Amino acid sequence: MKKIATILNVKTAILILTLGLQACTSAEKSTQAESSTSERRVASQFNEKVVISGLDRPWAVVAGPDGNIWITEKRSANILIYNAQFQLQKKLKVSGVTSYVEGGLLDLAFHPQFSRTHWLYLSYTIKVGSGTQTQIVRFTYRDGKLQDQKMLIGGPVSEQGHHYGSRLLFDDHGYLLASFGERYEGAKAQDMNVMHGKIVRITDDGKIPADNPFGPNSAIYTIGNRNPQGLDIHPISRRIFESEHGPSGFDAPGGGDEINEIIAGKNYGWPMYHHKSEPAGFVGPLAEYTPAIAPSGIIFYTGNALPQWKNNLFVAALRGQRLVRLNIDTRGTVRDTEDLLVDKYGRLRDVATSPDGSLLVLAEDGRLIQLN
Repeated sequence: MKKIATILNVKTAILILTLGLQACTSAEKSTQAESSTSERRVASQFNEKVVISGLDRPWAVVAGPDGNIWITEKRSANILIYNAQFQLQKKLKVSGVTSYVEGGLLDLAFHPQFSRTHWLYLSYTIKVGSGTQTQIVRFTYRDGKLQDQKMLIGGPVSEQGHHYGSRLLFDDHGYLLASFGERYEGAKAQDMNVMHGKIVRITDDGKIPADNPFGPNSAIYTIGNRNPQGLDIHPISRRIFESEHGPSGFDAPGGGDEINEIIAGKNYGWPMYHHKSEPAGFVGPLAEYTPAIAPSGIIFYTGNALPQWKNNLFVAALRGQRLVRLNIDTRGTVRDTEDLLVDKYGRLRDVATSPDGSLLVLAEDGRLIQLN
């Protein structure tokens, strides 16, 4: 049996090597990524190329309803608008932003009926006393300008410059979800009187929805979220998923990064419970990463350029310096997973489906990579 297995392994290795050599003849760089899970072994082939470079500490990449690609720069507080051919069309400066450690201009989201409202939503940090605060702000974007600024909700104020969270997502009811990190003040993630370590849910003009889980006077949607940096909706099941940074080592053993399903009114445990623990009354992760990968932006891929990845979740990893793919079924079960672009582009900050159906990956060093 060992001899037969060895022969099969050799044949398999020759086949993989042959495919790899064939792929290298492509005009673009072709990559084969491989990983294993308890479900099955997977291997994907795709083309990759850098389509934009020289960005200044980019934080978010979003495919706009206008067919353009919008990128935020954390440090410069610029929004850069590129067309589908990756040519720069416009640069917008957001005033009043304080760039401090992990803070600055962060996420961007469009109103579900943007063509009618022209409303654009930003998360960014401002100076408050001796500390900083994330604010969720609505603008009207008309005639190439940001107008009618309105602050909708503010996150925690802290002198710590870390764990702002700040990802934005509109749900199927047209309500806006925003994530706030615990700003290195872990115990406050369980305090219902503050915004530390919470995901909040508000209307498009900043009011509190009547069906919020903690009553009509609370914007809080979930609690116990340490530093949530990714939010997206499964395109079939319509369930909401989140990426979250686990402990840094000083506040609990390192690792324990999470992919969670976000359910109204639930407690995700921080700081009492982390890693794979899931005691009664708390929600444990669907996927957990130790050692840490520092998951940032996430997207369920809905394009057609990579049909083998349709509806899969992609996670941009900072410390892990990779793009993680998870095949999550409609019941919320992870069927298989795969690591892509490992150590090729440094820290990866965000990911998006491009208007042309390809997959876009934003690297913190200022590059935008296209996969197709």
